Amino acid sequence: ENSALSIKNNTYLEMSSLYNNIYIGKEFTISMWFKPHDCGNYSRLIDFSENNFVNHIAIAYSFQSECKPFINAYKNGLNESCKLIMNNTISINDWHHIT
Repeated sequence: ENSALSIKNNTYLEMSSLYNNIYIGKEFTISMWFKPHDCGNYSRLIDFSENNFVNHIAIAYSFQSECKPFINAYKNGLNESCKLIMNNTISINDWHHIT
């Protein structure tokens, strides 16, 4: 109760059992609060992948090192891909919400 998961400095939480549930065509929603402490190169919040970029979904708060959130998705490798980069930057050491 009244707690949060804190992940810092290139560490991550691996939930590999979720991957197959996402890529079998079921609808899902991701919602989270996050508080970035810096804007590193491609700082990811969510990264579901199979064999790197064969099938891949990533949500990050830092495109390159610009503090611009982005979503990146690949299906069947680079043949079917999309990337959405936000125009606005986010502030570090503040809470942000995504859904």
